[in-house]
Amino acid sequence: MAEEHHDSAAENEQHDEQSASLTRVAQLFQDYAQRWGEQIQCIFELAATEAKISAKALLLTLGLIVAIAMTALVIWLTVVGAAATVLYWLTQSMALSICGSLAAQLLLLWWLIRQMKLALAQVSFERTIAVSKKPSSSQEQTDADPSDPEKTD
Repeated sequence: MAEEHHDSAAENEQHDEQSASLTRVAQLFQDYAQRWGEQIQCIFELAATEAKISAKALLLTLGLIVAIAMTALVIWLTVVGAAATVLYWLTQSMALSICGSLAAQLLLLWWLIRQMKLALAQVSFERTIAVSKKPSSSQEQTDADPSDPEKTD
């Protein structure tokens, strides 16, 4: 009878240890879920803050670009006005100074369009469009022709 009492006490002790272990695991899972929720909340707050900072940075950049463009415009108009004035003083012809100013404006416009075309050629979207239209990898494997070197990797 003493052995049965001892076996029963050992079983109860083992059962209590298992119960304590399961309680500890449940507590750990509950802590994990709470921390995970807190991290998700922090991520949302961080994303909102980054969006606000990005919007402010974009506005500042836009303002800077406008300021630089206005400065360049004022400088260009000053140069053209000064050149037209000098041309008028030299030739005493209003028509010639107007034609010279228009020629300078057209020359600048031609140069700006040329520079824009060169810049846009460097920032081509052809590859981006080609990648977005590319079929999925499973479809690619079924469509691939082994004799076609362009379709195989």
